[in-house]
Amino acid sequence: MSRQHRHHVSALAFNTMLSAPQRIGCFLLQLCPPGSNQKNITFTLPYDKTLIADTLGMKGATFSRALNLLRQKTKIHVDGSCVIVESVPLLARYVYGPMGTEYISADM
Repeated sequence: MSRQHRHHVSALAFNTMLSAPQRIGCFLLQLCPPGSNQKNITFTLPYDKTLIADTLGMKGATFSRALNLLRQKTKIHVDGSCVIVESVPLLARYVYGPMGTEYISADM
């Protein structure tokens, strides 16, 4: 029970501290292969976009608008369930700020 409570508190903090585009970016970073501090990473979304939106605590329309903003800011490409991350460091900096690149290097 305690572990569930900690997970719920962590998810709540995550949803309130990051903007919708940042939450999507964080989700996409988790899908990048370990050590992928590189360019043009291609992968398939593991779930339907509606389920991803729900998991990230947003409505479908919000998810769509946030994804479009993320595309503009980080140069990711999404075609259906196929995602191309042009620059993992750029996406990491958008999500985590100036220290994003270091965070990704240490985490992956």
